[in-house]
Amino acid sequence: MELLAAAFIIWLSWVLAVFARQPPSDPNIHILFDDFFQSYWKDSNWKGASSWTGDSASNLMVNYLTTLEHNDHRHKVDDIFIKIVSRSLNQWTLLQYLTQGYDDFGWTVFCLLEMLRYSYQYEERYPDSIVIDRLPILRKRFAFRAAFLHDAMKDSWSTELCGGGAEWKVRARRLSLWPSLDFSGIYKNSITNHLYNSNNAQIYNASSGQPRPYEINELSLHYLRLMLKLIRPVLGWPRAQFQYFNFTDTDLIYRTIEGIKWMEQAHLLTNESLYIDGQRLRFTQDTPNERPKLSCDASVKTLYTYNQVAGIRALRYLSLATSDSKPISQGHQAIQNLISSTYNGRLGSNGILEDICDRFGNCTQDMQIFKGLPFLDIKNYCEPIEWANKEVQASHRKHCSSYRGWINGNAAAAYATVDQSGKFGGYWGLNSTESNEMTQKQSIETQVAGLSVLLTSSWFNKKFS
Repeated sequence: MELLAAAFIIWLSWVLAVFARQPPSDPNIHILFDDFFQSYWKDSNWKGASSWTGDSASNLMVNYLTTLEHNDHRHKVDDIFIKIVSRSLNQWTLLQYLTQGYDDFGWTVFCLLEMLRYSYQYEERYPDSIVIDRLPILRKRFAFRAAFLHDAMKDSWSTELCGGGAEWKVRARRLSLWPSLDFSGIYKNSITNHLYNSNNAQIYNASSGQPRPYEINELSLHYLRLMLKLIRPVLGWPRAQFQYFNFTDTDLIYRTIEGIKWMEQAHLLTNESLYIDGQRLRFTQDTPNERPKLSCDASVKTLYTYNQVAGIRALRYLSLATSDSKPISQGHQAIQNLISSTYNGRLGSNGILEDICDRFGNCTQDMQIFKGLPFLDIKNYCEPIEWANKEVQASHRKHCSSYRGWINGNAAAAYATVDQSGKFGGYWGLNSTESNEMTQKQSIETQVAGLSVLLTSSWFNKKFS
């Protein structure tokens, strides 16, 4: 009994600590977003961002625009929307397509799909906007580029290695000429598979039919892709269908289900149901005379925050496509696993989310954005689920409402790092007795992370107060 009482006191202190933190008010959020856009948007792109963190910055701004519901914000909305749309449609070169990894494809597809989704909300809110006449063409271009990249990303999936799963790195050939070299770089990681599954499901629900290329560079890339499909069997790839990509292809949902099942059995989860980074291949021999066998069990066991709920988008859209409520429950379980990890020391302490690198101040550029992304995932997951029955809708809302205190605690911790210039620090877990010189790096990635949790907190306080 004494142990139970002590455990309860510790748990209660954590809860009170989280609820005691108060996030900033909405006016501060608008100022911070204005400063962020003015500071980091330069020459039609995000200053200092990589390809995928730039896509994440654009996705953050789309999420912000969805919260601006009044005509008072009309000029700001038009300005931001036109600029980030221009970036996504101009950042399109053959060199970029050939040199990126499959996870980069996935982030770009995600960004394009969110812009496509927001365009309908924009049309409904601002029917007299000067942009309205351009929306049909913009939607065609969003859809084609998302379809083109996702069609290429389908090449990442292979069943002959590890029984399935999407690969992280693009391979020029599937045919193995020298196995020990060809297979050494193959990596099937959590984030690539989460993006692959989620984009499959979201594309299916986007209702865009068969996208067509609109501009000459899109047409050129499209026909180059079709030519590659013809010659790829020579390099060991399966013979692909010579046809346009169809958003409504039911194969997309099959691929989502197949991908989720593979992740569940691929030893990517810890005992706490947290996703490790991924699996590499290795050769094994039981005896010196035996031919080496290829195994898919060289686990990279590092935990990263952004891996944990990146798959809930797939579950939400799978539920929408199939009218099955089970994926919704699975998504909430993933969120609860993430929250628990911020109390047990796996991905944070005292309820505040952090990556392992945060407290040591040695996060790479990519890592600096990681912990902000789960909050936008949770925000979008907790939108109403009109297709479900009333009982499931009520349960969904109840679960989402329960996350509010935890989100507010993280928002307050992130806001506490803001300096006089309005910039977020990189480590939210500092207390007043700790030095922050080493750990409080500032970059576009740290700003996206901080603004993501603040925006999510503001949204939750409006929807679940």
